Amino acid sequence: MRRMAGRHVGGTPAGLAAMVAHSRAAAKPLIGMDPGARYVGLSITSADCRLALPLRVVDRHARRADSGVSQLVGEHAAIHSILSKHHPAGLVVGLPLDSFGREGPACRTVRAYVGSLRLGKLPVIFLDERFTTANLRHALTDLGMSAQKQQRVKDTGAAVVILQSALDIAFAHAHHLLKAGGGHRPASL
Repeated sequence: MRRMAGRHVGGTPAGLAAMVAHSRAAAKPLIGMDPGARYVGLSITSADCRLALPLRVVDRHARRADSGVSQLVGEHAAIHSILSKHHPAGLVVGLPLDSFGREGPACRTVRAYVGSLRLGKLPVIFLDERFTTANLRHALTDLGMSAQKQQRVKDTGAAVVILQSALDIAFAHAHHLLKAGGGHRPASL
């Protein structure tokens, strides 16, 4: 895994497992993020770090009463407030790779957005989110949810799917190590 400015880049199984193990050991949640053009969907792990739960949506275009505050500052303040409240061990961000798994303009936009948040030393892992929206849409349709209701939950839902995917990959990696290592359980997983 490459490192950039104190942050993880790329969502390898080992990197995800290390982040989840650290989260569990520190008794701190992980936050999932799906930054879109209009909204930023956020999710959070359960106390045992096994389930991703919806947290909040930040409207990137909300109107501010104080016209002297730029929208970007208000949006960043909202995200920083959420991070300060929950003290996460790390952030898992959906990265919209193209259908061939390559990074394009949308990925550069997401990386620039996360960089603009100035998260300091908070570990960030970018995770492939190519099929997140489609998987979410199918799951919600299977539950009998109308298209109108799906629209209301899609932003936090996508963040939940991204974070749950990271947790699933981390636990599958730990399970693989457990089987390969003759039964020795990785620390904190």
